[in-house]
Amino acid sequence: MSERVSIQPPELPEPSSALSNVIVSQDLVFVSGQPAFGTTLELVPGGFREQAQQVFTNVGHCLRAAGCGYDDVVKINAYITDRAHLAAYEEVVVDYFNAPYPVGTLVLVGLGLDGMLIEVDVVARRPSAQP
Repeated sequence: MSERVSIQPPELPEPSSALSNVIVSQDLVFVSGQPAFGTTLELVPGGFREQAQQVFTNVGHCLRAAGCGYDDVVKINAYITDRAHLAAYEEVVVDYFNAPYPVGTLVLVGLGLDGMLIEVDVVARRPSAQP
């Protein structure tokens, strides 16, 4: 049985439901779906681009808490509310990640919180475990 360690990044509020922000299991890091919350449980002001930037900033906090960075991400799962945001999503991803880019899944959905336009979760591999 593999060990699972929950990590709470100090920059983020604790989740309001029964989940962890980050789980480390051996050499893998799993980052829970990150909403566009700043230091509180409220959405950042602005539109899709501001929310996407906050989401990836939050992902970065989670990665750093687990000893990783954006270049260690191997998979991105993104959930957005409108096809019209696709171009802005791609532009923001390029601001945070370098080639070769992680594999990814992008799903158009209705998100649970009014005004929420994007949520992202990622899987990373800890640098010390990489070849």
